[in-house]
Amino acid sequence: MKKLLIAVSVLSLAACSLFQKPVFEEDFNDLAQFQNNWSTKKNKAPGNIIYTADAGVEATGCVKLTSKRPTYLSAKYTVTGLEAGKLYRATAVAKCKNVANGSGAVLFVSKDLNNQIWNAANGLYDTQEWQEVAVTFIADENGEAMICCGLGAPWDGNATTGTAWFDDVKIFEASRKDAYSAESEHQVIVEEELATEEVATEEAAQ
Repeated sequence: MKKLLIAVSVLSLAACSLFQKPVFEEDFNDLAQFQNNWSTKKNKAPGNIIYTADAGVEATGCVKLTSKRPTYLSAKYTVTGLEAGKLYRATAVAKCKNVANGSGAVLFVSKDLNNQIWNAANGLYDTQEWQEVAVTFIADENGEAMICCGLGAPWDGNATTGTAWFDDVKIFEASRKDAYSAESEHQVIVEEELATEEVATEEAAQ
């Protein structure tokens, strides 16, 4: 039997950023807004989450996470008003210094509000300058998602050391044809029933 090959398309970051208007954006240029809307609770994790007014991409505001001990820190924002079950893509600009182990400096969607077991961008490690990171996710049944700018992630084996900065967080609608997120080895299927039906039909034809 011939191997079944399924081609999947991956949403282009450039296209998402250039041609679409975000449904949510945070430039970290308002301290009061950051304090009111972002959760920085550490839950006894070592390290610090700091708002900085002049360390961002254009010497403006950003959020900084730092720890000399293995940790899983994250600044969290619960985005509301999304369409339940719809595919979205969150982007941010991030940089890091002396980041090692675990998930690295990572943008992820918390599973506390989302029905996906895991959904995260590729982590940044070592020392890197500003660059775009992104994660694809599905809004939960209430049209919400908890976006996390993290140093490490709160799952076993993902503790991280070093310093990370995040700026310009945005969320865009993603096309239904982009059925998979390809940021990590974990993939999310949006139209699972349709995909299963197509595979069964092609296998039967072999």
